[in-house]
Amino acid sequence: MPGSVGALASAALVAFAVYTVAAAPDYTASGPQVRFTTATGCPHRLDRFGDVRADGPDLGDALAPSEPARAGVVCSYRSLQRSAAALSASVRLGPAEARVLGGALARVDLKDAPDETSCPADTGRFAVIVLAYSGRPDVDVRYQDSGCRTLDNGVVSAWEVANPSFYNRFAPTFDRLLHNG
Repeated sequence: MPGSVGALASAALVAFAVYTVAAAPDYTASGPQVRFTTATGCPHRLDRFGDVRADGPDLGDALAPSEPARAGVVCSYRSLQRSAAALSASVRLGPAEARVLGGALARVDLKDAPDETSCPADTGRFAVIVLAYSGRPDVDVRYQDSGCRTLDNGVVSAWEVANPSFYNRFAPTFDRLLHNG
């Protein structure tokens, strides 16, 4: 049965990709950066998108402020060709939902990727979480939710790999609020 083992190994390589990632101490946003707000909501198409653009103070130590968010919107996208993306879903968050999701984001540990990481295939899906706070500009967080899952606010980032605050707190909270699961 050596042919069967080879076919299984080939199928496994298709399902998972192994990336060698240099763990960088500083996060650098990829461009072009786009600014989202709760007032404008989710653009139906992003023709050039690399990352979210940070606005406001205190975004260098956490993905989101520790104070309670008062509203929010989540924009889910699927990637198209040449850094374009199309809106696949959007959800408005009420005060209670925004407070819970903002709290989960504020508590995610900011960790670099391990030197070598094995990730599922990247399907090009991502979400932008936009949270409104009193007395400051809205906070945008990009959630790469396929492949190597990551979060970033345009200033700092966090990886899911080896990060329980990401996969035990944030991800289940996001899924429960957005998918009623």
